[in-house]
Amino acid sequence: MNLALGYTEEFYSLKALAEEHSKSMEEIFEFGYDYVQARECFRKEWAKMTSREECPLPNDCQIKDCFE
Repeated sequence: MNLALGYTEEFYSLKALAEEHSKSMEEIFEFGYDYVQARECFRKEWAKMTSREECPLPNDCQIKDCFE
């Protein structure tokens, strides 16, 4: 999500990104997800995760839509 929004030096949580851009976390997630799916270099890494158990941040996830 950070790369999709142009943050290459810093890392921000989904909540912080949403607040920074005056959007809901769901809106930021949808934007980032769509961006990732449109870019092969990102999509191929995301596609390697086939189940929710493979999520790198399972306890921090606020959206939980990735594997639905």
